[in-house]
Amino acid sequence: MKIAIKTFFLLIPILIGSSMYSCKHTPIIPTTPAISFSTQIMPIIVGNCTQSECHSPNGRHTKLGTYNEIMSRVVAYDASASRLYTDIQSYKMPKSPYPQMSDQQTAIIYLWIMQGALNN
Repeated sequence: MKIAIKTFFLLIPILIGSSMYSCKHTPIIPTTPAISFSTQIMPIIVGNCTQSECHSPNGRHTKLGTYNEIMSRVVAYDASASRLYTDIQSYKMPKSPYPQMSDQQTAIIYLWIMQGALNN
C-alpha cells in the first residue's frame, strides 16, 4: 500500500506536466479573406504610425512608409517574432497623445503577418 501511494505522488507532477503540454496547439489561421497590404495594412500604418510622426520619413524611429521598410520589422508567418506586431502589443502604439491602434486593426496586422505578409 505504501509503495502504491508513493508511486501515485511521484506520478502527479508528470501527469500535470504532460496535461499542460497536451493542451497547446497551433492556431488555425484563416487564409480567406486574404488581408491586403495595399488596401488594409498600409492605411493602418499610415493612419497610426506615420501620422504620429514617429515612423514617417522625418520621424525619430524606423521608417514605415513602404512595404520593404515594414518588412524589415516583420517575420512572415510568425507574428510573435515580428517587431511590428510585438511593439504594437507591448508598447500600445501609437503613444499618447495619439489614439492607440484599435483591437481590430491589431488583429488585421496579426492575420496579415500570419498569412505570409504578402505585398498584395
